[in-house]
Amino acid sequence: MFKTAVQSLQVAALLAFSTLSSHALESGRYFQAITTQGVIGKNLWYELDGEKVEIYANNTLRSLDYEYELVPNIVFYGDRVNSEGEPIPEAVASLPYSIEDLATKADRLLLIFHKLDNSGQRGPSYQILVMEDQLDSFPLGSFKFVNFTDAQIAVILGNENFLLKTRDQKIIVVSPPEKGDLTIQLAANKEDGEWERFYSNGWGHSADLRTIVFLTKLGNTIKPLRYRQYDR
Repeated sequence: MFKTAVQSLQVAALLAFSTLSSHALESGRYFQAITTQGVIGKNLWYELDGEKVEIYANNTLRSLDYEYELVPNIVFYGDRVNSEGEPIPEAVASLPYSIEDLATKADRLLLIFHKLDNSGQRGPSYQILVMEDQLDSFPLGSFKFVNFTDAQIAVILGNENFLLKTRDQKIIVVSPPEKGDLTIQLAANKEDGEWERFYSNGWGHSADLRTIVFLTKLGNTIKPLRYRQYDR
């Protein structure tokens, strides 16, 4: 599923480049959602304590917090029903925990919804990539880089520098600059072994901000797709 979801992110493209959301962040069993394209306008729902909870998500901002139960899978439904009148699953988010660890590890999650072409079929309408999003491991004041490409990526962020292998991810806490932005430079290792810089800019950063960066390949170009989240 991870490989397919990665390809979906590369092809569909998370269109928003520097999106920003802000609200108070709490530890606990919550998920937020984004889409690779389009909007989920409360046309999907899941059950929480026996009640329907409709979700809203788009490709420009993280959604609000949604609480989830201690179950291996979060199943999302829509308007479709089977011949017995039971709702048909439109998407399934499989939690990244074993059954044994579920009760102790369940925490914040980020769900990335990718719309599938299931016209005339009874299968799911969305594929979901589930990422852990805990505040203790991905705290405020940090960056999380996720490399969805086949290339090794070199990252220079302020005074920090590191390498990201293909399909790798890294969380790094960075002290905010006294003034101005953090300098960010990205380079990819080409097939001939040479390094090619593909991105250079300045990014805003503060102690009450955390930023997730998806490195995706769109055509022949690698792009950083940035989602920032304030605790305000």
